[in-house]
Amino acid sequence: MSKRSAEASSDVRSRAHDVRDQAEAGLHDLLSNGEQMLSDLRARYASTEKQVRHTVKEHPLATLGAAALVGVVIASLLRR
Repeated sequence: MSKRSAEASSDVRSRAHDVRDQAEAGLHDLLSNGEQMLSDLRARYASTEKQVRHTVKEHPLATLGAAALVGVVIASLLRR
């Protein structure tokens, strides 16, 4: 009986170690992917910011008109 208990205990420890290793590997992959996604997002944000600044400088009146239109739409939606 004690031999079976020792084998079962060893088996449980081994499985727990395997599960922990898998969890650590999954966490490492998740962090790596998250860092890459964050880096990509930052690059896209910087590019979009440059495009918006350029557009505002090139078409200031159109930008004001678009902002006013968005304000009117939001105000009309909030009144309902």
